Amino acid sequence: MIADGAYGDEYESDIGISVAEGQGEFNQRVDAQVSARRITRVEGARLKTDYAALVRTEASYLRDGRITDQERDDLYTRLEALDARVGDMASTGGGSTVQTPRARLDAIARALPASGLSASAQAQLRVEHEDLTRLEAAYARLNPSADERAYLDRRLGDLETRARVRR
Repeated sequence: MIADGAYGDEYESDIGISVAEGQGEFNQRVDAQVSARRITRVEGARLKTDYAALVRTEASYLRDGRITDQERDDLYTRLEALDARVGDMASTGGGSTVQTPRARLDAIARALPASGLSASAQAQLRVEHEDLTRLEAAYARLNPSADERAYLDRRLGDLETRARVRR
């Protein structure tokens, strides 16, 4: 490690592969979700663009030849959020008339700029939106109980109301 001046393969072994190496698999997952009509083409394109930005972020972190713990955590958090947005990490099992929590979160994010709320109110709602995004991502990887799903649904409904989401 000292001779190389970097941690070598430690970064790679911590998360499996680099973000850049996972881009092809991610794009296939997005394409599958678009083909299955679980997400729109626009959402799919946005996901691919956001993943490409994450690849650029990883490359900028690697300019000095290594990834710090803080940078690795940042990449991991962003990658988890992108995975959650794809929405294929757990089976939803619902009908097509029911919006997924991920779709509801996307609608909230789109509605905020046009909500007419003050900048400080929008900032507060964005903080809550980020919190619910992390919660939704965690639930997508697990099998949440009915109470946990109801809690998320209740919080999303409250945020939709305050963000003035039109259904």
